[in-house]
Parts: sequence; C-alpha cells; structure tokens
Amino acid sequence: MIQNMTYKIFLRDFEVMAFIGFHDFERVEKQRVFITIEIELDVKLYPITDHRRAVWDYDFIRVEIHKMLEVKHYELQETLCKQIFDMIKAKPGVSKLMVRSAKPDVYSDIRLVGCELSSD
Repeated sequence: MIQNMTYKIFLRDFEVMAFIGFHDFERVEKQRVFITIEIELDVKLYPITDHRRAVWDYDFIRVEIHKMLEVKHYELQETLCKQIFDMIKAKPGVSKLMVRSAKPDVYSDIRLVGCELSSD
C-alpha cells in the first residue's frame, strides 16, 4: 500500500519565442527558449472528479508566460525564471516548484544554456 503519495504537474520544453539575452545578436530578433516547470501540489488538491474544473490550470501558466514575453526584453534567463517562479508560487497549494529556461541557439557547440530555480 502506498503511504506517501505526491501530486506533481509539469510542462516540459514549452517552446516560446523571446527577446532574451545580452549579446548583440540576441537583441536583434526573438530566439527560441524552452521552459520547463514542475509543480508539486498539496495532495488534497488531487482531483476527485474527472472534470477540468477539478485540476490545476495549465492554461493559466502558458498564457501568463506569453504575456511576460510580449512586454519585455530580458537580459538574463535568471530574471525570466524568477518572474515565472514568483507567479506560480503565489498560487494556492504549491508545495515545491522548479522552473528552468534553456536557449538552444546561442552557441554552436552547446545544445542548451540555461537557468534553473527550485524550492525545497
């Protein structure tokens, strides 16, 4: 019998286009960024019905990230990650959180460069 169940939701490699970076070539046009988010929720929030109103809102996260990227050029991935982290941790029921961003097109010899924030 399982004693300690955890409840996580995630968005992996959410591909967005963003003005991000401090190199000259990064200021000219948008570039791809992959965002991964893992949210551990209070297990009491686990849905007891098979209805969309019973679950945490993935759409909210997607919409809010797109809004963030429409209004600002981010010099640092760290700033973007922190803004996403703060937005999600303010929602009820979040017990642990991880936000990662990664840029795939900065260096020809590195697949991804990025930043990760996580809570205990």
